[in-house]
Amino acid sequence: MRYPVEDSCFLDDYWSSPMKTFKLLFLICAISSASATTLDQFSPRPVHGFPWSDAWYYYIHDPDVGYFKIVFLTFLNQDTGADKQEAYLHVVFTPKTGQKREYDYYYKDVVAAPVNGDKPYSFKFEVPGAAKINESSIELNLPDVSISAQFKDEHIHYSNDENPGASPFGWVTSLPFVENQWFVFSMATETQYRFKDHWAQHSGHGLTYIDRGWNDGQAAGMIYLMAVSEQVKLMFTGGIDGNLPIESWAGRLITPKHNLTFSPSIKGWDTTTKSDICASWMEVQMIEGDYRVKIVAEAPLGSFYNHVTPSLTVFQSENPVMKSMSAKTSVEVYKNDRLVETVSVDQSILEYGGSHYCDKMHGKGQAADLVKRP
Repeated sequence: MRYPVEDSCFLDDYWSSPMKTFKLLFLICAISSASATTLDQFSPRPVHGFPWSDAWYYYIHDPDVGYFKIVFLTFLNQDTGADKQEAYLHVVFTPKTGQKREYDYYYKDVVAAPVNGDKPYSFKFEVPGAAKINESSIELNLPDVSISAQFKDEHIHYSNDENPGASPFGWVTSLPFVENQWFVFSMATETQYRFKDHWAQHSGHGLTYIDRGWNDGQAAGMIYLMAVSEQVKLMFTGGIDGNLPIESWAGRLITPKHNLTFSPSIKGWDTTTKSDICASWMEVQMIEGDYRVKIVAEAPLGSFYNHVTPSLTVFQSENPVMKSMSAKTSVEVYKNDRLVETVSVDQSILEYGGSHYCDKMHGKGQAADLVKRP
């Protein structure tokens, strides 16, 4: 069986030699006109599929308090029809100690559009009475929770090259069989925030990690690791997308001693992974030049929750995405196979989606003690 693709990139004898094919894709497509994501695409995207999701993800970390996650998106699904987008607002607070709280709201009326402003990605996202968001601030006033944030205009973009909005997977996101467009807008942005719900209120300063995605289908499989703090900033992700059943990975690590970007690589090439999803443990190792990084993340299964939008409610996927903001992560950096740095993170993000999912999570979260890695 072969999958048809555009003339610029073709798959020949795909099933007989996937490794050779992938390397051939790198050579051909890197030379061709396949384009990567750009920074101006931080603003809302025109609909180009059905069903459809156009989403922003913000993770605010205050080391004295915990993580605040904010998701806002527009979507089209079977209930909305193909003509008028609706809105979804999502807030999760995971304190350093204590129980996480999750809030989900859906709205029929939303205005999301690029605007003329100081930045090429200036935009507005507004839900009457509930949300007022632009590229510099967020203000949510929801029935059970309110949160506001102001962001400094200094971002550590994922890419250091001439295109700071390039996806970690580069031109791969433009291949015709890839359904998801995604990039990291900021590895860390200084933030001032206020939060209030029925149980607590917090205000202060922190760092925010921001990424951006728009798509008309759910990835077949996904694993995602992220942490943002003064000492460690990291994002490593891998998955299977579209009709190409090869798991690819990319990542970036910023520590007191190193600033490393790991180019897209397929599992089994310059990347190895181990995982036990129901034990909520995983390890990834990637190589870039003289450097090799080993990252191990683990979290209590009970710290995960099922995030159903857009996975289930929009794309009707078999599984939701299971997410935790309570993972403990350790990092080892090797240069020429010599250990040169070790760092650890007490609270970080670990997510699984698509085929990477624990059936114990169906319908509810599961309370469990921290399961040590095998």
